[in-house]
Amino acid sequence: MRKLVIVVLILVAGGYGLFVYLVPSVTLRYLLRLEADVAGQPAVGSGVIEVTREDNRRLFGSLGGFGAEVRGQAVILDLDGRGLLFALLRGSRELPENKNHPMNVLFYAFPTLIKPQDYLAALRKLKTLQPTADLPFDLLPMLVRFRDLSDPASVEQVQPNDLAAAFGADVQLKKATIAITDDPVTTGIEHKLPWLAGLQTVLAGKTLRPGPSVATVLSSRDFERGFQWRSTIC
Repeated sequence: MRKLVIVVLILVAGGYGLFVYLVPSVTLRYLLRLEADVAGQPAVGSGVIEVTREDNRRLFGSLGGFGAEVRGQAVILDLDGRGLLFALLRGSRELPENKNHPMNVLFYAFPTLIKPQDYLAALRKLKTLQPTADLPFDLLPMLVRFRDLSDPASVEQVQPNDLAAAFGADVQLKKATIAITDDPVTTGIEHKLPWLAGLQTVLAGKTLRPGPSVATVLSSRDFERGFQWRSTIC
C-alpha cells in the first residue's frame, strides 16, 4: 500500500511538473489607488487586485495564447458623504475593453518594462522591482455609482473626468496610481453592497442584454471575482 501511495505521488508530481512546463504562469498583485478632491478636502480609496497570466502556446501551439485569471473586488472611493465611487473589474464602455481591463492594464501602465514577446518574464521583473506609476484616466476600469446603494438597478456609469456630474460641482478626481505589491487582495465589499452575494442576474434583474443603462450589462462578477473566471487572449 505504501509503495502504491509513493507511485501515485510520483505520478502526480510528474504530471504537475509537465503542466508547469507546458503552461507557465505568473501571478502578481497590484494596488490601484484613487485620489479625489471633495470641496477642498482629499478623499482616497484603494484596493489590491491579483492577476495570473499564463502562456499556453507550448500546449496548444498556434491555437494557444495568454490566459488570464483575476481575483479581487471593485476599488471603492468614499467621497465624504457624496456617495461611493466604484472602479469595477471590467473595462469601460468607451474603450476597447481589453485595454483597461484589470487583466491587461499592467501592459499599458508599465510599457517600458513589459514586452509582448516575453510577457511572463516581464511580469516576473515587475514582481521583483515592484514599481509604481501614475495611471492615466483612460486606463481606469469602468467607474460607477449607485443612486441608492440598496437598489442594484440604480447603478450609473461615471466619467473619470466629470465626477461633478454625479457627485456635485466641487468633486474632482485628481490622480490614479498603480503599484505592484505583495499585500493581500482587498476584501469587504459585501459590507457596502450586501445584496451582491445573492445576485443571480445582471443588476437590472433581467437576463443579459445590451442597452443604454449599465444595469442591463453589469453583474456580480464586475464587482467581485475569484478564480472561477478565465478567458484567453490570443
